[in-house]
This record gives sequence, structure tokens and C-alpha cells, in this order.
Amino acid sequence: MKRLLVTLILVSVVLAACSTPATPVESTATPSPIGTPAITEFPATAEPVPDEQNPAVKAALEALAASLNIPLDQIKLVSSEAVEWPDGCLGVHRPEVMCTQAMVPGFRIVLLANGTEYVYHTNADGSALTPAGQPAAEVPADLIEAARQALAKALGVALDDITLFNAVPVEWPDACLGLALPSVACAEVITPGYLIELDVNGRVYGYHANQDGSLVRPGSLVLTWTRDGGFAGFCDSLAVFASGEIEAWNCKRGDGALHGALTNEERAELEALLAEYGSVVAEEANDPNMSDAMAVRLVLYGNGSTQPSQGEQDAMMLWTQDLYARLGQ
Repeated sequence: MKRLLVTLILVSVVLAACSTPATPVESTATPSPIGTPAITEFPATAEPVPDEQNPAVKAALEALAASLNIPLDQIKLVSSEAVEWPDGCLGVHRPEVMCTQAMVPGFRIVLLANGTEYVYHTNADGSALTPAGQPAAEVPADLIEAARQALAKALGVALDDITLFNAVPVEWPDACLGLALPSVACAEVITPGYLIELDVNGRVYGYHANQDGSLVRPGSLVLTWTRDGGFAGFCDSLAVFASGEIEAWNCKRGDGALHGALTNEERAELEALLAEYGSVVAEEANDPNMSDAMAVRLVLYGNGSTQPSQGEQDAMMLWTQDLYARLGQ
């Protein structure tokens, strides 16, 4: 099985260079003028593209014209920047809205109408776009510092290498701050808190926090794994985040989550999987009528365009199970 995993990783690295991230389609909504809180901004990945023939720009212009019921010639393009959004919500997070985790290339577009600026986030061709405002609230400094320290430990970098990119108030849809797993108990109650973005060498990592800072969690899930049943009565869960941080739970322990981080080798292996494969759901289950019935489920939120073979899925399952075992030692 280890030989299979090594083969999988070598093939993934070769194919990652030519894979294309999947682009999910999100619904449009009514725009808000700049000044509206609770959105996520991300750094531009290219020079401004003030081109009104860009299909994403045209889509934003038409959406705003329709929303305000004004002619297109009354709207001015202020700027258009290429951005790689971290999820299918295009960086705009709202309560009770689930976001796919794949990176989405697109644009941040600023338009001017009737003396007011409006911001749109789009995918590459404008088939998905969503209005966004600008953050307008301060986040407690101790929460930002807690997130910085967690990221520094996970990445093995100095605190000075981590800068605050953005922080906004958010109402999370549950007590798990929008990061609930199927086998982990999580109160379904709206939880006020904050979304904190930190920049490390041009890459942005998100953290979810509750209002008093008693819970600060890495925010971008890239892999989840659960194991339930069997003679041993398994009830295990594992979550891996874009920062390389790991959280693991066992319902029998009763002492909360275990925390850890990927090694450099494990991080490279995960990056290869994310680059090659798109969204992957792998499941293993025996007869549910058996006394030792057990079900194992793995979900990978990849950026690629292929799906793993059965053998490759088995290798991914083993790799993730080994992560869980290491964290529990």
C-alpha cells in the first residue's frame, strides 16, 4: 500500500502542472454599496485589467444595471483585478451558505454608479458573480494574535512573516463556526464571531473565531475523514486545513479535539493530491446488517480535474488513517 501511495504522489506531481481548477457557479444577489461589512478580500494575482470586453466585467456591469434599473452607459468601470478566490463563494461569506473549497480564479471588479462605488466578485468568465462591500469593523487584537501564532506554528515560519490581510465580523451558522463534521456534535445555533485572513508571502489563510475568542479555528477545509462502527465501536473524525493544521476527534475521549500539523513531507503529498484531483468522495462500508458493520468516508476538496482510481482511493484512505493514528499517539 505504501508503494501505491508513493506511485500516486509521483503521478500527482507530474499531472498537477497541467490541471485546471474547477470553477463552481454561484447565484447572483443584490449589490451593496462600498461600506457594507462582512466580506472577505484577497490579493490580486495579476495587474489590473480595465477591459470592458472582459466577460466578467460585462457580467458585472449588466448585473448592476439590472439591479439599479439604469442604462449601462451610466455605470463606469473603476477597476478590475485578477484574483484567485479560496472557495466557491468567491470570498463572500454569509450565514448558512455553504462554500465549496476549491480555488476559483476570477476578478474583483469595482463599478461607479450615481456617485456610489459597488464591488463584485466573479469567476473567470463572469458566469458566477456576487456583490460585496468593504469590511467596516475592528477585530480584537488578541484574536488576530491567536490566529497568527497558530499559523506560525503550523507553517513553521516566524511571526514577523505573517501579516493581517483582512478581518471582518461574521455570523457563523453553528457552534463549530461553520466547520462541522458529520460525526462531531455541533449545536445548530447562529454564532457571532470573526473571519480573520492572514498573509504569508502572498498566500492568504483564513481563521474562524467566535466573539469572545475562546474558539479560534483554521478556516479552509481541504480534507475530511470519518470512521464509524465495527467491533471496536469506532467514532473517529479528522479534518485537514489549507494551513496544514489537523484536528481529530473521538466521541469516546470526551476531551475535545486533538490538534497537530502536517510534516513537510505530508504537506507535499497533500498538495499533490489537491493539484491533481477535483472534489473526491471515497467510501468504504461492509454489510450494515453485520454485527461489526463499519463505514469509512473521505472527502477531498481538490483543485484539479481528475478522479482517483479505486487503488488510488485506497491509498488515500490509508494515508489519512495513518494521519489520524499519528495524531492520537
